[in-house]
Amino acid sequence: MPQIELTDIRMHYELSGSGEAVLLLPGLGQTARVWDPIVPILAEHFSVIQIDNRGIGQSVQKRAARRLDDYVADCVELLDALQVNRAHVVGMSFGGVLAQRFAADHPQRVDRLVLISTTGHSSIYLRHMALLLGQALRHFPLRMFYQTIELLGTSPVHYDAHEADIEDMLTQRVTTRVTRRVLANQLRCLVSTTSARNGRPITAPTRVLAGEYDSLIPNCYGKQLAAELADGKFVLIEGCGHSPVAECPQVCGEAICGFLDGSKQAPDDRLKLVVN
Repeated sequence: MPQIELTDIRMHYELSGSGEAVLLLPGLGQTARVWDPIVPILAEHFSVIQIDNRGIGQSVQKRAARRLDDYVADCVELLDALQVNRAHVVGMSFGGVLAQRFAADHPQRVDRLVLISTTGHSSIYLRHMALLLGQALRHFPLRMFYQTIELLGTSPVHYDAHEADIEDMLTQRVTTRVTRRVLANQLRCLVSTTSARNGRPITAPTRVLAGEYDSLIPNCYGKQLAAELADGKFVLIEGCGHSPVAECPQVCGEAICGFLDGSKQAPDDRLKLVVN
């Protein structure tokens, strides 16, 4: 798999498909693999770029990130190295916060923006959630830490119906090269970030997707985020939790494609578009 030497990281990335570039930014402690369920859908229309963030998976950090901007700088360097001047950017959870900072700081590099299961601002609820995850990371076995995230983030119906698959996924995550130190570092960057956009506007057309049953970052924060953006729309995915990419990949993938290529999104009874 390709790796590229950047200033502070030897970054692992993967390319698939052809067409306009789409950069996929994974969530907390997640690797490029988190996007696999929807990559075949996206790759039919776009050139898809998957990455492992600094210190995660197959990426090797030369220096630990001290703030959110360090992760964004890695992404900008990667696009420069790949000679991609502009890209659509899709970020989920932690990756959604990164995507907002990317779009706010580098508006000339972003065509359209998709933010999944994320927030634009810190809040008392979200700070306490991050502190809870920090304590779980510190005191629980790593597998139980990941299980805590799954229990909080997965819709009950999906968890009940896919327990064996979730157990297999937890086993895989424990064996992936992600250290407690790197996870803690990402959490610290989140907790220290009061505003994903750092006071700057986002001008790119934006879709904010959120699941109905997400306790990690409840969908009310996604709705608030979309209302704050100049060209933002909120989409609620009914019956879904924190990771619509995993729980309903076809619905999620088609919703993203329909927005990114500007076509009229096909109706789906699980999608509820809220016009601000």
